[in-house]
Amino acid sequence: MTSGTRPSLFSCCLPVAAAKPDAPAASAASDKPAAAAAQTPAAPSPKKVHVVVHSLWGHIKAVGEEIVAGLKAEGVDAKLWQVPETLPKEVLDKMHAQTFDLPVIKPDDLVEADGILFGLATRYGGANAQIRAFLDSTGSLFASSALDGKFAGIFTSTSTQHGGVETTALSFVPVFAHLGMIFVPFGFKSGQIFGHGEVHGASPWGAGTIAPSDGSRNVSDLEKEIAREQGKRFAGVVNRLKAEARDTSRIRKLVKGGAGKDDMTRTLQRRFGDDFDLAALIDLSPLSIVATDPADSHICGFVAFTLVPPLGVVAKTVPKDDPDAAARIVAGAWDAWIKSNFEFKDAQIHNCVFIAFFCAAPDCAVPFLDAALTTLFETMPTAKFVCYFLPDSLILFPPFSSPRHQPGASALQAGDTQAAQHGQAAAAGIAADAATAADGHAPRRRFRNMRRGAKYFVEMPLLSSGASFSLQVCHRKDTVPSFRVRKARVEDCDDLVPIFRRQNVRRSPSLCERGVRVRTDADWHTHGGRGSGGGGNATHQLLKTEHADYFLASLVEAKSESTCTLVAEADGEVVGFMSVSRDFDHAKLHEGYQLEMFDYLMKNVRPLPDKVARAMTPTPVMRVGASEAQDAHDAAVEAAGDPDMDRPQPQPSAAAPPIDTDELVEVYDPSELETPNAFCINMFCIENQFAHQAVDFVRAAFQMFKARDYCLISLPHGTPQIRMLDHFSLVQARSGCIAPHNLFITNRFGAGELAAVRAATEADINKIDALTFGLRNQNDVMTAAREAIKQAASPLSVLVAEAADQVVAAIVLRQCDDAQPLTDQFEIEMFVSPKACALSGKPVVVEHIVFNPLFEVQARWVLHEVQRQTGSPCLVLVVDDVRKRDFATLRIARREMVPVRRRRMIQFPNNVRDGVQLLLPLALNVQIITPALLFEPRVIVNSRIVVLGGSDVSTAFLEHLVYTPHLHFTHVTLISADGAPRVDDSGHFASSRCFTSLELKQQALEHFVEIIAESAAELDRESKLVRLSGGKTVQYDYLVLCPGLQFHVEKLDPSLAQLQGVYSMNMGEHTTIVNGVRAFKDAHETTAIVFGRSVQAYAAVEMMLREGVAGNRIVMVDPVPASQPSCFDDPAVDERIFGELKRMGVQHLRGHRILRWGVDKSTPVPSLFGVVLVNRETDETLRLQFADMLIYADERSIDMATFKLINNSCLVFDGRLVIDKHFRTDDPFIFGAGSVTKYASRYETKWSHANYDSREVGRRLAETLLPVFDPTVAAPQLDTSLRLLEFVEPKKCEARLPSGLHYLHFDRPHLLGQRTLERADAAGYGRDLVIDTPELGLFKIHLDTQGFIRSLTVLGPREVAADNLMCLFGMHERYLNRLVARFDEGVISDFVDFFSQTWALPLFHDRFPSFSRSSRLGAITDGGEDIKDIVSHLRHYVVSGKQQQGADGGDGGDGGDGNSGSEPRQATRVPERERQMLYSLFDQSPDRKDWDAKAFEFLLDSKVFAAFP
Repeated sequence: MTSGTRPSLFSCCLPVAAAKPDAPAASAASDKPAAAAAQTPAAPSPKKVHVVVHSLWGHIKAVGEEIVAGLKAEGVDAKLWQVPETLPKEVLDKMHAQTFDLPVIKPDDLVEADGILFGLATRYGGANAQIRAFLDSTGSLFASSALDGKFAGIFTSTSTQHGGVETTALSFVPVFAHLGMIFVPFGFKSGQIFGHGEVHGASPWGAGTIAPSDGSRNVSDLEKEIAREQGKRFAGVVNRLKAEARDTSRIRKLVKGGAGKDDMTRTLQRRFGDDFDLAALIDLSPLSIVATDPADSHICGFVAFTLVPPLGVVAKTVPKDDPDAAARIVAGAWDAWIKSNFEFKDAQIHNCVFIAFFCAAPDCAVPFLDAALTTLFETMPTAKFVCYFLPDSLILFPPFSSPRHQPGASALQAGDTQAAQHGQAAAAGIAADAATAADGHAPRRRFRNMRRGAKYFVEMPLLSSGASFSLQVCHRKDTVPSFRVRKARVEDCDDLVPIFRRQNVRRSPSLCERGVRVRTDADWHTHGGRGSGGGGNATHQLLKTEHADYFLASLVEAKSESTCTLVAEADGEVVGFMSVSRDFDHAKLHEGYQLEMFDYLMKNVRPLPDKVARAMTPTPVMRVGASEAQDAHDAAVEAAGDPDMDRPQPQPSAAAPPIDTDELVEVYDPSELETPNAFCINMFCIENQFAHQAVDFVRAAFQMFKARDYCLISLPHGTPQIRMLDHFSLVQARSGCIAPHNLFITNRFGAGELAAVRAATEADINKIDALTFGLRNQNDVMTAAREAIKQAASPLSVLVAEAADQVVAAIVLRQCDDAQPLTDQFEIEMFVSPKACALSGKPVVVEHIVFNPLFEVQARWVLHEVQRQTGSPCLVLVVDDVRKRDFATLRIARREMVPVRRRRMIQFPNNVRDGVQLLLPLALNVQIITPALLFEPRVIVNSRIVVLGGSDVSTAFLEHLVYTPHLHFTHVTLISADGAPRVDDSGHFASSRCFTSLELKQQALEHFVEIIAESAAELDRESKLVRLSGGKTVQYDYLVLCPGLQFHVEKLDPSLAQLQGVYSMNMGEHTTIVNGVRAFKDAHETTAIVFGRSVQAYAAVEMMLREGVAGNRIVMVDPVPASQPSCFDDPAVDERIFGELKRMGVQHLRGHRILRWGVDKSTPVPSLFGVVLVNRETDETLRLQFADMLIYADERSIDMATFKLINNSCLVFDGRLVIDKHFRTDDPFIFGAGSVTKYASRYETKWSHANYDSREVGRRLAETLLPVFDPTVAAPQLDTSLRLLEFVEPKKCEARLPSGLHYLHFDRPHLLGQRTLERADAAGYGRDLVIDTPELGLFKIHLDTQGFIRSLTVLGPREVAADNLMCLFGMHERYLNRLVARFDEGVISDFVDFFSQTWALPLFHDRFPSFSRSSRLGAITDGGEDIKDIVSHLRHYVVSGKQQQGADGGDGGDGGDGNSGSEPRQATRVPERERQMLYSLFDQSPDRKDWDAKAFEFLLDSKVFAAFP
């Protein structure tokens, strides 16, 4: 889901977020899913690149640091190393050489990297001696081909221009060839190489610097920029690349062939059918893979897999008079069809994958196929066979008929210079092993028994003479190393020690021994960097010492009946270890976790009560441990356990249906709980390459403990989840219990054979009734199930999953009659293309999902089978107010489905599109699962994230976390006194337009986030606890403080807040304020004061007027003097608002403050009576004798409870919570954002988050924190300069002002009064387009000097399409039907009507920004000579503008009062005559037709209009 430069050669794609193949790319706000071949933990580890340098005076080190920054910017795990020094210290001292705190690299360290960049100084046209000496020590790596297929590059330093750079690079190429490495040059693609305005040391071989011997020159900014660019480009070669819908056009080019290449369309049609649809293949394929050249300029290979036989193949084997027969076979038991036609008895539905399409350039076809097959088997652990149906008219073709790829056969080694001339496609092929390596720690392990010359596919014998296809099968055992789990032996310890030292160690001290205390987070140690596991400190340290082998040997040799140790072998090499035990502290587990669904981990639990009520309260006293007799019995049962034996068929228990444990009245008697029924994993590690097969360890452990049905493992909070836990269920902690670990449980039934999925019959009704026993909505589920089963015409259908003659899951689906409302209002096309895969008329809407908890770990398999058997391209869950109570369905949805973002809707005039009345927006949440998502491992984030405050910032932050598709957060908590986020719909409050009530309903954050409607009372940073006002405690790993600010009348005087009739204008007090206003209206002789300088103060006056209060009884007091700008910062708005106040009879006083007030003590509660105001400029007083009501809406401030929380916890507070520009407080685990914060004094700025759009602040906060939780993304190197982060979104305000005027305003971020100063600068201000009439109101558009819209103000009696108008920000006036020219001509008399016309509606489509951006980029990169001439002309003015801005100091200010980039950079204005010439040149160019065609295509796809002429 990371955006940016597309990386590398081979990678797998789960096209989860695929947009329409022919539609514009999705907006930048939508994150793409992660690559599929995920390793421990549960997602692909970032690629590793080592930057190896030797630097005497720091020049090469400085270049290397910039390269590392460029690598990390592209998500690569980059590290800077230095080679061992060969010169003696005395010589180095005389040379004044510097010493650097860099790790010293050893030859073996190179093995773990996917790419290596060497930085060296030139010596007589060659490498310096230190680098040469290090390379000479890599003989063992040469002998073992350990570096074969890895990428390499160089960068240099010379003392003079042209000082041997090229000869040094050439001298390195033979070294790379001997080691089998692939040299990646920098090339000339970057225009910076061509620059002649400055001396630099870079070359097409790599970045570089010039370092004179006298030390007079440092690395220049240009050289640093080129170095960063080399890092980014090198990362593009090393990283994976996933196939996406945007690849469709480039795949078509591969199919069609380029210059000098043959069109392969007809050949591919004969191989894969005449009607292959590339877009549909990417959408529906659970796994598709592309190969690109290193620069990602073109695709040289594409393959798509499916999980069912091709429909065209099956159709040729069935009678032609039954057109639906083939579809029934594909949706049913197609394995029986295969076995009836071919001698393939091992074929089963869950273990076969089919090649739906394959196309590759000839020079890289074999390595690409090898990489694709390997990636598939690693991504899908259950797949054993890859099948391809070859038509009888064809013979098996390359690469399917080619000998298996030998990783040592490098084209560069063979001196194949021809390959390098074809876009490095052959070099890409050579890199298959490196580019598709399962992790960054070791090269791909090749199995030792691979026969040279062996083929990939084997033909299955044919049983039916009528078949017109042969079946070619590739076996897993012939492609990836064979995996086997056995008991550990002492001699395994030598192999295990290196694995433990560099891989993931899992240890559960709290579960290992009876009677041990539950350890806190401080007792746990996370090692190995991001993405590695955690273990006990003592164990971790011991495993790193020379005594590690003795420790492991003692563990393996221990003769204990309750403990077992296992190892995993891959082709005879030990690759993993697990230690399991029957002994654990059952009492502590019961105290801390909800174990009811798992029979309390005990055997012989009495059957559940017959009746359902509201609550079940299990007694906390539990029987601990097992008797000696039980230990002896378990030992006897398990003594013969051998994991190498065939597993028996599991017999699931009928107990443990999915019960809401708070609904049963009967209390369990602990005396009826018999014996423990679980064992725990004490220690676990596995090579990352084999993490996807870790569940085989668990199955073997169940064989060792045959008398126990549950397996436990615990991980500290914050530890990344390992791949094995995909087969475990997370157990919820008990309410109020502080659990230091996450507890995961699986059972032998769920981890055993896969359940069989089929359509339900009447015989299943009673079984479904038993399955749903105890559910609150059991009646709803059973009603829907009976209707689906008994009524043939019902739009409902129900499928069940069955294991050992028991129904263990039931899924009720509803046919989707019309998918258009869903696809119009939600980002469905980010996951599946409705254009390529029709949703209407198919059972895609999930009504109910119910699973036996024992089989929840098989939910993905069951959902996949449901989609296959129903022919549904996806399953969609619609969560409305009714569905929110379906806890069984939501439990599975939270684990397996992905929430879908809402789309911004066009506001059509009168909600009518081309005469067709549109449906109202859907106030519901949508979640989805697709074939691709089913096979993409989601990263499970178990860190406890607590957000304090229900502000717009916190809502945006949580939205970004929840709607990141490849991440699943299990412990996110929002603490807010007001509960779930909400917005005001009464019109009484000014709105920031960050969220609407509809949008909050569509987000449904309460479904994904635990919301606690209490106030925080205390923050214990040492224990990482938040104590709430109700006494409850919440523990956190990361705390985010963004409570926002509110109006507090206490700021005037604390005693005022105690008086009756005094109110602070906050939304939480809305009801109280309205009741007070209505009571005030009935007292006809008193006066009300609205005090404040904010827009909210003027909105409060309108609220009183709308409630019927006479204007002459209201006094509006604005403390800002008339000589200063008001809150509107616009004289035209001031004039109209102040005029309306006067017209309504409201007394408006500016520049006054409250001096004193009177108190009426005759009332039950002392009340306000009489106020004295004083003019701040003249000191004249004004007595309001009968004022008995005061509404405060002046300056927002932090509430006292939040202040005490922050201050008492010793966080730095200076009127606001002090943060740095990366949202960090002085506590590394506490972050702050929003108006409650201010920048630290070192930034010397007046800017704060209050000046920015709150939604953008929340999004940027989430983007800053996500790398902390996401192991698939390398943590970026934080900028430590004083330059603030750039915020570019407009700050918005909408309100209803006096006389019912509707006010809408947006503007780019600015300080109060800044616009007044800008208006004084006529040359740089730009232009205002204003229409101001009494009937229409005020409508003002501000354009900058380049013609871009920067602010907009609407004030008038009419409601306007606010969502549409806000889309105008940043748009050029030429997009708007030549806005300026038409305005100057007098054509536009009403802007509201102008922007409601038909031509304008497509501009408000949510895809329009990405369409215009992609169109511009496409024209620049692929345009003809005319376009290139236009671009070169315009680039001159852009460069001139940057140079001018730099000369004025606008580009490099650190801190200060600037917004550090919030103001857009201005290019030098293009002269009007030249502008007209460029427009004419474009109109006459051939590219204009292409542009028009793309625009028309956008209009068709966007469906802005119901029909076209």
